[in-house]
Amino acid sequence: MAGEDFGQTSPQWWRGRSALAAQTRVVAYILLIGLSIIFMIPLLWMVSTSFKESTLIFRVPPVWIPPTVTLENYRRGWELMIPSFGRLFSNTSIITVVSLVGTLVSSSLVGFAFAVYQARGKRVLFAILLATMMIPSQVTLIPQFILFARIGWVNTWLPLIVPVMLAPAFFVFMFRQFFATIPRDLLDSAEIDGCTPLGIYWKIAVPMAKPAFATAAVFAFLGSWNDLMGPLIYLTEMDKFTLTLGLANFQAVNYTMIQYLMPMALLALVPVLILFFAAQKYYVQGIVTTGLKG
Repeated sequence: MAGEDFGQTSPQWWRGRSALAAQTRVVAYILLIGLSIIFMIPLLWMVSTSFKESTLIFRVPPVWIPPTVTLENYRRGWELMIPSFGRLFSNTSIITVVSLVGTLVSSSLVGFAFAVYQARGKRVLFAILLATMMIPSQVTLIPQFILFARIGWVNTWLPLIVPVMLAPAFFVFMFRQFFATIPRDLLDSAEIDGCTPLGIYWKIAVPMAKPAFATAAVFAFLGSWNDLMGPLIYLTEMDKFTLTLGLANFQAVNYTMIQYLMPMALLALVPVLILFFAAQKYYVQGIVTTGLKG
């Protein structure tokens, strides 16, 4: 009897559970779409402002779609940028690309060593490395400036490039966690076949770590591209300014010309959007798999 009752009620129970799961999924999607719209409002306002006249910017209620679309804001904003937008974009691109490559190479090598090889005191060194992440950057700001001033690096790009090329702790941790998920037997087989440590890293670990590299690349790119504090402290000549510093200077001088600032800020945002959407698949996968193994 009990078996018959279960056989009769189980399809009903599964149908009810499937309906509840579908309803939960619909509610989750509605919430996610609503939150996405809320977070996109600043970007949408920036895009809208870049194409409308100054008289419509602060109108209440806001005018999201201007009656007449104008490209004059882009032309005037480009002309008013000092130094030129092209110069700022070039400076920022050089700093970001060099920093990005250095960060990925150094951090992946150190993370690979921590994940794969055994050495006395490795756990202590890794704990010290992680402890450095707890130190606020403001604490080391003055000592770093004094150091770079004494070695003659002020008003150069070196303070913006060199520190982030020396295996930042966050990226070392990220690569270490990912490399720890690689089966040890695979690495041992390569070593038995005569592969050197660098060969194992380059031929086996790096191809398998595309999600980790994509995730680290997005974070490193954002950190360098959007950095304002570093250029503000170390750069004094305008020809060496980055985009963030140039936009901040533009805002300080032309603080009433929002219609010209928004187009330039939107152009500065385009590379970030392109990188994120290009690496989105690997980025999500890297976030998911980074913490699978301690």
